[in-house]
Amino acid sequence: MSHRLRKPNQLGFTMIEMMVGIAILGILAALAAPDFSATIKRYRIKSTADELRASFLLARSTAITRGQPVIIQSTGACKDNDWSCGWQMFVDADSSGTMNGTESLLQVTTAPPGYVLTRTGNGASKLMTIDRWGRPIDPIQTFVANPPEGPSDSFTHTVCIFNSGRVQIKKPHPPAEPVVTCS
Repeated sequence: MSHRLRKPNQLGFTMIEMMVGIAILGILAALAAPDFSATIKRYRIKSTADELRASFLLARSTAITRGQPVIIQSTGACKDNDWSCGWQMFVDADSSGTMNGTESLLQVTTAPPGYVLTRTGNGASKLMTIDRWGRPIDPIQTFVANPPEGPSDSFTHTVCIFNSGRVQIKKPHPPAEPVVTCS
């Protein structure tokens, strides 16, 4: 009758072995969760900075190709120098600074909810004009991307757009100040 019990060469797990394995996996997942949320936060900030950079480069190439100014402006309910609502880009064929029915919308970008993107420095506003030569009208444009809780040594990114058309993304390195200036 003992031949009906588990044979020595039989493969598989017992229920107890399976439960212990699942418990260990649960403990490891709980320990990793805080680090994973920091990674997501860092990715969203970097993604926002990269999208702004890509938008500027698209605006620059479009302005040069078409020989007309291109406008990048914040959208939504954001005020003044706050670009957290996202931004849109259009060819400003009549140089009015506003989009009318004859001008084409090139791109609409949304920022991650809760994250803060602020335009700082001289000429900080809801509007950035790229001239027909692909250069911003105002000198050095500075945008600062922060997590929802505010400036942070390990998360804040600064996007610098220079009058020459060069774009640089700066990230502070601890123990630096959370906000890096463009120069």
